[in-house]
Amino acid sequence: MKDPNPQFNVRLSEELRALIKEAAEKNNRSQTAEVSARLRESFMREGAIKDGGTVQPRHDQEARELVAVMELMTNQLDLMRKELDARLRGLKGDEV
Repeated sequence: MKDPNPQFNVRLSEELRALIKEAAEKNNRSQTAEVSARLRESFMREGAIKDGGTVQPRHDQEARELVAVMELMTNQLDLMRKELDARLRGLKGDEV
């Protein structure tokens, strides 16, 4: 049977290893669990993992960011259009 959590070997500095050990003891978990939790948290902050643990493809996150920028730009354009309309109405009022 295949292990659902295969090994992943990584070399760490002694300082980083000591920090992981200290944090794991403080959080009452194994060093492996500490590293896993910290990696998961960093990926969640980036939006690469949803709360339920589903991994998000990188392009999904980029698309969401692009949509947010487009919405912001649309709002700014609407404000500019309203201001321009108001100025044009003011100019037309001056001509009368």
